[in-house]
Amino acid sequence: TRTQIRRHLKKICKSEGIETDKETLDLITERAGRDVRSAVNDLQALAEGRKRLTYEDVAWLSDRDRKEVIFRVLNEIFYAKDSRDAKYAVDMADVDL
Repeated sequence: TRTQIRRHLKKICKSEGIETDKETLDLITERAGRDVRSAVNDLQALAEGRKRLTYEDVAWLSDRDRKEVIFRVLNEIFYAKDSRDAKYAVDMADVDL
C-alpha cells in the first residue's frame, strides 16, 4: 500500500540522514503509484547530494517530467505514419493535451 511505501521511504531517509516531511514523501509515493522501486529511485534521484528534501523539490520534478511527456507525445503525433498512430499516441498519453 501507499502507507507502506511511505514508511519505507521514511526509513531510507532516516538511515541516510535526509530531513523531509510526510507531505513530501506522500507526493513521491503518489507519483510512483504502487511501485516501490520507482518510489525508491525517485527518492534517490531527488535526494542526491542533499540533506533536506522539500515538497517543492518533488513538485518541480513532477512539472519537468510532465513537460517531457507532453513533448514526447507531440513528437509521436507529428511524426505518426497515419492518423490512427497519432490517435493511439494521444490515447496512450497520461496527460491532458
